Amino acid sequence: MADLLLIVDDSVVMRHVLKRIMSRSLWPKERILEAADGQEGLELARTPGVSLVLADIQMPVMGGLEMLQKIREDENLGDVLVLMVTAVTTRAAEVKARKLGAAGYIRKPFDPDQITSEVTRVWTAAGRTRLVAPRPLAQPVSRSVLRPMICATWVREGKTRR
Repeated sequence: MADLLLIVDDSVVMRHVLKRIMSRSLWPKERILEAADGQEGLELARTPGVSLVLADIQMPVMGGLEMLQKIREDENLGDVLVLMVTAVTTRAAEVKARKLGAAGYIRKPFDPDQITSEVTRVWTAAGRTRLVAPRPLAQPVSRSVLRPMICATWVREGKTRR
């Protein structure tokens, strides 16, 4: 079965940014699922073939850490890798995420290369088969475009760096 990627973030813009980064470098767009909160993410994580979850921590309904804990408690989801991609920058949050079983932790704002290299690291460390070979980008995802887009999203959604 083809590996599926699940992106869980309450920000439509952030889901779009992550999907764009991943589909242009590592993961075919048709194998990427999206969820707007942890509850929906948990339900979609149970979809056969989901292998990797990129999740925010602060979301309505169910946060990313609670979702991560429930994924780890479900014996059918034991092989699902979870990578936190969040604006929560405290060391305590990262430690808690790792104790709950997060395979990685990326702080927003991030560099597109940081996402692809961390996903590749986590994937390889788990002994998974090779990801789709990175393709040259027809229109590279510009760091100077992404950073302001991510920061503007925070302002619009009332989030601040923590």
